[in-house]
Amino acid sequence: MNFAHDIFLNLNKNYYDFFEWNKKDLILHFKKIPLLKTNTKDIETIKNNDITLDANFIKTYFNKAEYYAKRNRENIVILSDNKTSIAVKFNNKGNIIAKSSLIIEDEELIFKKINKMTDEKIIYQTTEKSQDHFLTRYEQEKKFFLLKNLKKIDKNKLKYLYYDCFQKESNNDDETLNNILIEIKNNNLEIFNKCFNLIKLIYQQNK
Repeated sequence: MNFAHDIFLNLNKNYYDFFEWNKKDLILHFKKIPLLKTNTKDIETIKNNDITLDANFIKTYFNKAEYYAKRNRENIVILSDNKTSIAVKFNNKGNIIAKSSLIIEDEELIFKKINKMTDEKIIYQTTEKSQDHFLTRYEQEKKFFLLKNLKKIDKNKLKYLYYDCFQKESNNDDETLNNILIEIKNNNLEIFNKCFNLIKLIYQQNK
């Protein structure tokens, strides 16, 4: 089994490029993590979707990642195709529950190492395709915020927002909210920003 050593990870449910890491993130330092060389197609599929790994993979790589300064181990592996590297954390059922990009220095060392390695076939199932992988981290966080807070908006303000978004009026409160939520879930960035700016304005007025 091949390992990458002295690795920093920023594990989140969604994959964020290294330049999107920020100060509030929990950065973890690992002594060693299993390293696998695989193909670009699998890297992109695993990076952008909800994935379940097969039973043999779970058994082989279960608790093989080791922290610095901690005794406990994790179900984490690093996958690389010599262009991109991604660390994934999986649970006992094989569901990938967190992902991380790598810092530039760590990734460069991994690229050198996998040049001497052979590709490994990774068996997995795609359980759900993500619609958010092309959004930036900030846009993903705005989407989460909107889906959580739109239902709390005063009905009159929501009607104003509806007209601003669709250039027509709606007298049905449920329809007003649902049509806006559909556009948010479908990543309509124009409506994203209009909704976000209105909610931000409401919060400022209420302070």
